[in-house]
Amino acid sequence: MVNKLLSASNIRNILVMRLGGIGDVVMATPALRALKSHYPNARITVLAEEPAAEVIRGAPYVDNLISFRGLYVHTRRETLSQLLSSVKHEYQFIKTLLTNRYDLFINLHLLLGWKTTIRPMLTAYLSRSRLRAGLDTDGKGFFVNIKVPDKGLSHRHLVVRSLDVVRAVGADTDNKYTGVYITDNDHLYSQRLIEEITSGQTGLIIGINPGGNPASPTTKCWPRERFATVADNLAQKYSARIVITGSPSEIALAEKMASLMKVKPFIAAGRTTVKQLAALLKRCHLFISNDTGPMHIAVAMGTPTIGIFGAGFWPALGNYPPETNFIMVRHEVNCWPCYKLHCYQPRCLEGITVDTVLKAAETQIETVEKPFNGLILSP
Repeated sequence: MVNKLLSASNIRNILVMRLGGIGDVVMATPALRALKSHYPNARITVLAEEPAAEVIRGAPYVDNLISFRGLYVHTRRETLSQLLSSVKHEYQFIKTLLTNRYDLFINLHLLLGWKTTIRPMLTAYLSRSRLRAGLDTDGKGFFVNIKVPDKGLSHRHLVVRSLDVVRAVGADTDNKYTGVYITDNDHLYSQRLIEEITSGQTGLIIGINPGGNPASPTTKCWPRERFATVADNLAQKYSARIVITGSPSEIALAEKMASLMKVKPFIAAGRTTVKQLAALLKRCHLFISNDTGPMHIAVAMGTPTIGIFGAGFWPALGNYPPETNFIMVRHEVNCWPCYKLHCYQPRCLEGITVDTVLKAAETQIETVEKPFNGLILSP
């Protein structure tokens, strides 16, 4: 019965939910591509949070994008005006769900705890879809009727787990490459930045991203002093230009790292949108980052990348296949897995030495001239 309902003639309106950060949406792109390929005539609506939604805005496999900041989530920090605005948007969203009945609801959002289960559950029921597919992580997928077995501590990468979900509704693919949709204007902006960075001279361009999740600076961010030392070593050894990336809120961090360096870097923090950052990283020869959104963007753009992992569940985020030119750097500790936001002695990060990262960088630089078969989307 389910297989009959999943036929292309019956599926005309699909709602996909993938909340979370930039990296989460980047890792969902292979599944979204496969879904559109299998249901080319269906209207695919994706629900994602800002700023992560920018990763797929305008992409050919997304017909409609609904973006929010904190769907169904409110904090005491919100002003009355912000709260009223959020409630207004949520009312409009719920009205849209009730008006546009969906044939298929797909949840790509991980169900790691009951708090993360509530939002997909509410959205699934509001979609009024007869068919609801998603991960049944540790039995929390009770609200879907096309269940994909999953364990929260599975070592399967999020790309693979998202593909498992769409495969359950008939959308199978061997293409696991992630992608970021960028426009000609994004390319032009990044070109102007490159000209500013290089002053017309040739040589390696190495991006460094010392920031990360602002909620967990002690457990997810490698010390900026060590980033500075790595950057100086690479700049001197390879006559490379160093570019420090980051969000507007990380400008001070970028400036602090720059002040610790002997070589003067170019500070791009706060100067790019998500798409412009993707275009800039495409032009870098190497990118070194904490476990955060820009790391996943760099992988998607085919740039040789080094990801530095502290707390968190690294297998699901860092187990990229070798052909993606990605090296994961981490230090084994007996208190892993850990999801602490703060730690007085983050041995997982303190145990990662400058020499370890430099060795990984040298390995990646050797691959610079090698071709990459990743997916780069532009008009």
